[in-house]
Amino acid sequence: MGQLTTPTLDISSIEIEEGFNVRKQMDKEALERMAGSIEQHELVQPISVCKAKGGKYVVVDGHRRFAAAKLAGQKKVPVVVFKGKSRKAASLIANLHREDLNDIEIAEGLGELAAEEKLRTNKEIAEQVDFSASWVGDLLRLLKLPAGVQTHIAAGDVPVKAERVLRDIAKVSPRIAECICELARREKVDSGDFIRLVPDLLAAVPHREFKDKPVMIATAGTQLSSIIVTNEKKLRDLGDRYLAAVPWVRTNNPEIKFNSDEVDAARALGCLLELKVKVGHREIVTAFITDQEVAADLAERQIERKEREADESRKQREKEDADRAARANARKADKKARKEEDSGPSPYELRMAKQAEARTWNQDVGHELVAKKDAATIKANALNRAKALILTHIADNKNIGCGLRLVKSQLQEVEHRQLKTTGKDKEEVDYATPEEAREWLEKRVEMARTPEEALDIWAEAMAAVVHADEHELPQSKRIYGDRPNTVTVRERLKDELEAVKPRRRRAAAKKK
Repeated sequence: MGQLTTPTLDISSIEIEEGFNVRKQMDKEALERMAGSIEQHELVQPISVCKAKGGKYVVVDGHRRFAAAKLAGQKKVPVVVFKGKSRKAASLIANLHREDLNDIEIAEGLGELAAEEKLRTNKEIAEQVDFSASWVGDLLRLLKLPAGVQTHIAAGDVPVKAERVLRDIAKVSPRIAECICELARREKVDSGDFIRLVPDLLAAVPHREFKDKPVMIATAGTQLSSIIVTNEKKLRDLGDRYLAAVPWVRTNNPEIKFNSDEVDAARALGCLLELKVKVGHREIVTAFITDQEVAADLAERQIERKEREADESRKQREKEDADRAARANARKADKKARKEEDSGPSPYELRMAKQAEARTWNQDVGHELVAKKDAATIKANALNRAKALILTHIADNKNIGCGLRLVKSQLQEVEHRQLKTTGKDKEEVDYATPEEAREWLEKRVEMARTPEEALDIWAEAMAAVVHADEHELPQSKRIYGDRPNTVTVRERLKDELEAVKPRRRRAAAKKK
């Protein structure tokens, strides 16, 4: 029996069908090396083809081998004539089993197969390529991501399983999703660590340089000048209005911290990017507004609200002052009347009468304390009780604001000047005194609208006492022995204090 031989075809009778090859890119140098090998040893592995019109054949599998054979000047090539129903499925399966396609090429191949064969479900597609429906679904979802993200997935910078978190980000801002991937490539982030580091990468994007940089305005606090960027007159007007409504801020370029109503408005407009991360028992939310015009409108809305609150606070103070003056006048008149009617009891009688009156009064106070312990009264008085307790603590600790002046821009004045000798820019910071910081803290507590808000303001001050690093100050301005006692705060608020501790300090602590 003679030796079996592989059939051959004239290379001129074989064609490449446009858009049919699953592989989108061919390495030129690798193609030239393959052509050199074919010149020496001829083409060993056959090319899969199928019949086409006019006596021609179309390549099903082996596009690189066919291109290299043409480059090597071959006249004939060994072939296997494919007789299956789906050429696209055959080509895709062949490339999948060689495992040399990237994930995006595979996803595009699956999409083209579904379109050609009119496959409507992931299960139908999976049956064609002998893989699971969930695998097909995971890959096809990649094609819904922005083009820039797909490029990084194809290059291996970003894992396929990151599709879910990038999908949610891209719904709000495709460009931010692309920038996260680009930054990961720049920082040489291992693809295995990508998902874990997405929150850090997202937080870093606003501070890095990108072509076509996206709008990212942090809801937790952004300076007014970064929100109003194109209208200098409006920036000055809004800054002056803010300073008039909140004079203790000491700057007309304040940090705008959007409240829940303003965040909800941005969310309803579809321009709020939120990323939630669990830290211990707490859930930390990083949120950005991605529309400059919406952010400007919400900032103006906040300033209008602060103006209304300042006006209401002024009217309340005026009313309280008037009430105090009326009560003082009434006491004076009553005292004068009693003095005129006094028949002159002995000092002993006056002392005994006052003692008896005090005894009755104290008993009445005890009865009233018990009578007023109902849920409605406790809830109604909760805000005033919280303010009274916090303001008492502030009054007993004159340096309670020593940490706030180091971490709050509202308590700092920054000046830049150019050195004549070197021409370099020098930054000088004028910090508020501990007394000014304490007064600023008292006013914030007075303006709180709920017990929770009042306690949050106090907790910020205590966290600043714990975490702020006074080495930023000249030695003569640091607070040493007269700092507030934080032992109980550190014990009771351990998790909360750890959560707001800067990450680089936590990382350094772990290394030690």
